[in-house]
Formats: sequence, structure tokens, C-alpha cells
Amino acid sequence: MEIRINSILERLSQFSPEARISDGSVPVKYAGLLEKNQKVFDPGCIYIGPASYLTYQLNMETAANIICIEDRKSGGRFPDSPKLNLIIIGKSFSMAEVFNRVQDEIVRRQRLINSSKQLLDYITEGKGIQQIIKLGYKLIGNPMCIIDTNFRLLAFTRDIGTENLTTKGKTPKSY
Repeated sequence: MEIRINSILERLSQFSPEARISDGSVPVKYAGLLEKNQKVFDPGCIYIGPASYLTYQLNMETAANIICIEDRKSGGRFPDSPKLNLIIIGKSFSMAEVFNRVQDEIVRRQRLINSSKQLLDYITEGKGIQQIIKLGYKLIGNPMCIIDTNFRLLAFTRDIGTENLTTKGKTPKSY
């Protein structure tokens, strides 16, 4: 599962972040907490922590994705590096709020990838159209139907507990 820093930045828009993105193509795979004076970074992690924990002089060999929450001790100074993707959040927000928002986006993206994989597996395994519709309902929670170019009903979500007059009597016996 990979997510780009710009997607995370969009999810943080309610915090009015300041972004200093040098390489938006670095994928984020998970979130972690920034340690005080941390000098080594995993490029697949987005680190979240108080701005005062960030060392002003960063000599990075790999890319880093960092979200800093401004605090009194930071003094508004932030490192500048061609390998640093930095998002700065104002001090009126808690680290927990920001971390949870980032984690929600990572989990949401992971669910999307898992659902896509399940659907692709059904298709490549040659599952029937009715089984694919049933999986689609399970994944997105909405009833589905498939019709052909002559508007004949080929498959639809069954057993959803409603009396649907649209599909009643139109269910194909076989095709």
C-alpha cells in the first residue's frame, strides 16, 4: 500500500497546513512518531511530532516525510533539504488529532487496495457475475445491478431485505 504525501496533505486541509514538498513522489506506507533530535528516517514512513523535536540541521541520505506541529520551543525555524517533505501544522491542534487523521487516510487507502484486490481475484478466478455483484455489495454496501445493452437485467444484489418492484419478475432464469 502506498500513498503520496499530497494525498495526506489534502486530508489535513482543515488544519491549514504549510507545505514544503520537495519530492511528492516518495510513497508513504505507514505513520510513526517523530523522536526528539531524530536523524535517521525511513522514507516509507510519515513522521509526526512537535516541531521542536526536529533538528534544524538535517543531513539526510534518504527522503523523509515529516509533519510538525508548531510549539513554543520551535521558534519557527525549520530545516531545508532537497530530500525533505515537510508539512507544518499550527500549534492550536494536537498531535493526536493530526496522527489520527493521517492514520485514517492510510487505513482508508489500504481498504481500497484490499477491495480492489478481492474484486480482481474474483474476476481472474472466473467467478460468476452474480458472485461479483455480491462481493461488490459487501465491499461498498450499496445494492448493484448489471444490465446489457438491451436493458435486460443480468445480475443484481439479492437478499437485501427490501421489496424491490423494479427487479421483481425480471430476474433472468438463465442467460
